[in-house]
Amino acid sequence: MASKEISLISSIQKPSQLRKLIRELDMVENSISERRIRGDDQTKDLSLSFNLKGMIKHNELDLTNSVDLKNLRDFLEDLQNNAKVMHFSFTQPTSELVLNKLIEWLRKNIDPNILLTTGLNNSIGVGFTLRTTNKYFDFSLGNILRNNKELLVKKISEVNKDATS
Repeated sequence: MASKEISLISSIQKPSQLRKLIRELDMVENSISERRIRGDDQTKDLSLSFNLKGMIKHNELDLTNSVDLKNLRDFLEDLQNNAKVMHFSFTQPTSELVLNKLIEWLRKNIDPNILLTTGLNNSIGVGFTLRTTNKYFDFSLGNILRNNKELLVKKISEVNKDATS
């Protein structure tokens, strides 16, 4: 039987959340193993985080099935080692709504398992910067104005001519 295709849920956006999920999965696997040895109900009263519950439900996994747990672990570890990570810098803290829309768009258009980190950079002013493993993009207003300096000077000159006429 072919293994189930596992995918991330939208609430797992950052590498730190992925690491936390892997640690939690370790604890859950240990707890289930101990309960199995004692002959107890393996999933009764298990305390699971929102993200782990979401991953299990979204991917239709069974916690008592060791193959499902191994597939989930392999998926998460592979993701931890190989996922594309993009770092966005903004001037102000970004709302969860914006981050959710951003991760949704990135996963739809770039990579379904992409992760992102965010940071603050007051020198940006308006806009944002984006850093990937090997590229840097500056989408700040200052950079746009610098790159279009001649056009800006020309337009200001035209406005000054019209004002003096």
